[in-house]
Amino acid sequence: MQAHLVSRCLLNQAQQTAQNAARLRGLYETVGDSNSLKLHQWIHFYALASEYEPDLIIEFGRGYGNSTCLFAEALSHMTGKRRIVSLCNSSCWDEETLPKLKKKGLVDQKWLSTVDARTLDILSVDYEEVVGDAKRVLVLWDAHGTEVADCVLAKLMPIVGDREHFVVMHDISDARYVGNSKRYNGLPFWRGQEAGWSGESAKLHLGWLETVVEQAIPAIDFTIRNGLELGSADHQVKLDICDNAEVLNSCDSIYPQGFFGTVNHWAFFTLNDTEGPYTYPRYLPLSAAQAVRQAPRYPGLDHQIQVDLARYRWFGRRSPFTYARVFAKMVLGRYASLDDARV
Repeated sequence: MQAHLVSRCLLNQAQQTAQNAARLRGLYETVGDSNSLKLHQWIHFYALASEYEPDLIIEFGRGYGNSTCLFAEALSHMTGKRRIVSLCNSSCWDEETLPKLKKKGLVDQKWLSTVDARTLDILSVDYEEVVGDAKRVLVLWDAHGTEVADCVLAKLMPIVGDREHFVVMHDISDARYVGNSKRYNGLPFWRGQEAGWSGESAKLHLGWLETVVEQAIPAIDFTIRNGLELGSADHQVKLDICDNAEVLNSCDSIYPQGFFGTVNHWAFFTLNDTEGPYTYPRYLPLSAAQAVRQAPRYPGLDHQIQVDLARYRWFGRRSPFTYARVFAKMVLGRYASLDDARV
């Protein structure tokens, strides 16, 4: 039996990835956001895009542009018309990451021509326009909250459901492989993603799934209603790679240090795995007042600051420069508001 896409990509793209290792590492380190994606997670998504060869990638949530960068690099090795539509309220890609990539000479106009990075409210997007005539669509669902889930499941999925598509959800772990205790450890049960991120409540456990992000619940509901199970990338890798010592050793030997990991914390689904007719939730538009109160949010302010404390380092260590950068961003209001920030 052929390996599943999420593990097959690691096998088929190993040699190409190893040959391109210096450039890939340079791109990853220039983005400099290891708190959001570790290198082996970054490479797994790169291999997935390279193997799947989509003509359209839709990115919900961009931040500093980790996934934007890896997707653009993957598409740069393909022929034909291909594009990335990246949707986020953050301007960090344009203001911080892209200038660094250009300064180091890592990108050119051809590389950038596939990237349509839009800084906007995800809730306001015309998804018919975004999808257009695309035939194979890869979706990275990395903006959190039930309102974004509304857009993905009620607005986007009816458009792509009858086309080739594959939806990836980051920040979802497989409890069978992360080794975390299922004990509450004195915490209340899960009270939403902000409480989960801050450690004020336990994480959410549903079957194999362990997470703090709210969209996991509507995603499970959607897949069950359509006769699917939300897939675990880590479980698929175990079945196709880890359970075969020869295959596992091959991956370990081909991939450079830090490029290959068996636990990468993401889930997936596609309606292509089942026959229709499919069922979709009705989109419920929010009033302006509701939109402000219920807007999808960035991770909490503490999380954002921790990301920057990890990014702004001098010779691998925090320095006065590190704290000065974070303080300046706070003074300038560069961190997303916890009250009305839109992802």
